[in-house]
Amino acid sequence: MKNAVLAVIFFSGRAASAAAPENGKIWYDTAGHPVNAHGGGILKDGDAWYWFGEHKIYGDFGNRAYVGVHCYSSKDLVDWTDRGIALSVTNEVGHDIEAGCIIERPKVVRNAKTGKYVMFFHLELKGKGYSEARVGIAVADKVTGPYAFLKSLRPNGHQSRDQTVFVDNDGAAYHFFSSNHNKTMRIIRLSDDYLSHTKTEAVMADGDKTEAPAICFKDGWYFLIGSGCTGWMSNPARSYRARSIMGPWERLENPCVRVNPANGLGPERTW
Repeated sequence: MKNAVLAVIFFSGRAASAAAPENGKIWYDTAGHPVNAHGGGILKDGDAWYWFGEHKIYGDFGNRAYVGVHCYSSKDLVDWTDRGIALSVTNEVGHDIEAGCIIERPKVVRNAKTGKYVMFFHLELKGKGYSEARVGIAVADKVTGPYAFLKSLRPNGHQSRDQTVFVDNDGAAYHFFSSNHNKTMRIIRLSDDYLSHTKTEAVMADGDKTEAPAICFKDGWYFLIGSGCTGWMSNPARSYRARSIMGPWERLENPCVRVNPANGLGPERTW
């Protein structure tokens, strides 16, 4: 089965044990602490799922990285165990991931050839606001880390903000990211070790201003579900499909329907 690191998480109830977490409420780990893994991505590895996300702090500096990327694991997508900080920021002045930088949307994939786990994340350097638009890359021998930071860059010279990584049936990996001031979504095939970008690239959703990409494959189609660019405000979701991962991609309708019974919000109010 083709696999993707998704930017969204779908929960279903189960017959025994604890109830599934509810939308709009704090989710707790197995130790009773709030799950702290924002903008996360999920990786299935072996018989467990691993959730990687931004560790946030309280207060006005909450959107900056002062801890790093948090990891949790689960066998059922309901009970999540704290596995610690997978990637830590550093106090080294001038380092790309110096404490106070911005780390968003971490995604981890496993390279079957090398056996390594590779983490991609949107990175903004400390004190630069959102002007740098880079992707950070880190690697580990174990799924839970620790991950060693390798580098940050603009892929083939392009701005890179909201992003994800998709691993296809043949083991090839593709980096999807918002670019050109979020006006376009760009796709670049990664090298065989997933640690660098090749020159094979394409553009989709040109001019649509699509963020938060999540990719999957079903019935001969690649699908991308994303968000509009309205910051922290809600907006209608949007979706695309293509027969080939490099396109052409066609835009579909809002994939959400009806009203969410958990909060009474309609399909135009997604995050």
